[in-house]
Amino acid sequence: MRIHRSNPEAGFTVLPNGFLKNRRLSLLSRGLLAYLMSFSDSTHQDIKTLATENPEGQQAIARAMRELTDHGYLIRRRFRDEAGRMRTVVDVYDTPQHDRPDTDLQVTSTLGKPSLGETSALPTGVKKELQETPLPRTGRAKARLGRARLARQTSLGQRRRQGRRG
Repeated sequence: MRIHRSNPEAGFTVLPNGFLKNRRLSLLSRGLLAYLMSFSDSTHQDIKTLATENPEGQQAIARAMRELTDHGYLIRRRFRDEAGRMRTVVDVYDTPQHDRPDTDLQVTSTLGKPSLGETSALPTGVKKELQETPLPRTGRAKARLGRARLARQTSLGQRRRQGRRG
């Protein structure tokens, strides 16, 4: 194979070969990580937005993001803002962060908008993303919710029937 590269002077992204050649990651995950690394810091990107802007569907993108999370390239932190809404801060890394402690990024909130607090020595190549939409529920979480609702409805119906008999 012959590789032909242009020599761009603007509008390019420098990426390490490590994650691009990581065979434990699917090709979709590697491409998604390269795509996410091309954005500027604090860009808003979520699964729904990525799916509308690209040919892959929400499920494929969600699966690739889970894969990146499992391998330490993507870290999500959820918190409640001052208005009580759930917010998510997503950090995207160009190297796996499995040994990185979760405590060195402190999320604070000012005027109801999420912001990043003081941190100690974030590695270079870190991308922070603020998402305003909560993470989609997985099939397992939906099933648990459905079973819990069904159990509540069943017990409520049984109590109503018992009240009528007595």
